[in-house]
Amino acid sequence: MTSTQKKIAVIGAGMAGITCARRLHDAGLEVEIFEKSRGIGGRLATRRTEFGNFDHGAPFFSAASDRFAAFAAEKLVAGSLAFWSDASLGATQSALQFVGLPGMNAFLKPESRPLRLHTEATISRILDDGEKLLLEGSAPPDTAGYSHVVVTAPAPQAAQITANFSSLKAALESVVFVPSWVLMISVRRASHGPAGLVAAPHPDIKQMVQESAKPGRAPDQDIERWVVHCTDEFSIAALEETQATIIDRALPAALETLKAGKADVVHCAAHRWRYATALKAAGAPVLMSADGRVIVAGDGCTGGGVEGAYESGWAAAEAVLNRASTN
Repeated sequence: MTSTQKKIAVIGAGMAGITCARRLHDAGLEVEIFEKSRGIGGRLATRRTEFGNFDHGAPFFSAASDRFAAFAAEKLVAGSLAFWSDASLGATQSALQFVGLPGMNAFLKPESRPLRLHTEATISRILDDGEKLLLEGSAPPDTAGYSHVVVTAPAPQAAQITANFSSLKAALESVVFVPSWVLMISVRRASHGPAGLVAAPHPDIKQMVQESAKPGRAPDQDIERWVVHCTDEFSIAALEETQATIIDRALPAALETLKAGKADVVHCAAHRWRYATALKAAGAPVLMSADGRVIVAGDGCTGGGVEGAYESGWAAAEAVLNRASTN
């Protein structure tokens, strides 16, 4: 495959994947993204229901690095991000918090528009025929292949996808993710209940976020919408439990915090993020196969949540561009 025929595959359309793909596209390379879900954003997710929307993934994020802060500032001007300066965030917040408008993944949608994106396309393995890389899975086959493949799936999934590239195995197996169970609750408004963000109200709950307290969200009328993030310990212990069991176990504590009763609940759903947070990251911006053609990126490489995923996606694009300029 000559330098004028370089074609890059990016697996995953979350923060890292979109960042990498857009940078490569802007540099003039041909890029395809493969996303197993119906839409983009990964853990920057919003659930739409008849009772309103719930940001049931990352509820907000900060921007500490100069590069990510500049990216966030650009999206603020464009109107797809907003500051959340609610007093409930407290004086302990060391950095400004951002939320997407109107949902958490909204600021990624303009980034993805010029890209060739395949959704509901699961990639199970990368194959190497000696000249090019091929993708195996439910995506439309491309026998022309790719010069590079960037994998932004969580490390345990990336390990399966890159199983044919043994040089990545040890680093990927060193990454530890913890899960997170989340409840999405609509309750009748309590007259003396909390508002905004409630941190650690119960041993099983890490935080509770009121949707209408965030900028650009529909106001609550008679019904309040809350997202309840369970603790790492609770989520690990209950990893394989059913949604109904999680609701039975976590809802009473949430209702106690909201000063509401079970009769006040008009909607409750649970969602499990199997790979929510990188408890132990690989400690490098990206991981690369021995020949440099397969690159793994994401917050499993760097830690740091949304910002870490952005920086890792940027570094993955940098690695591809450096190789493209020398080959």
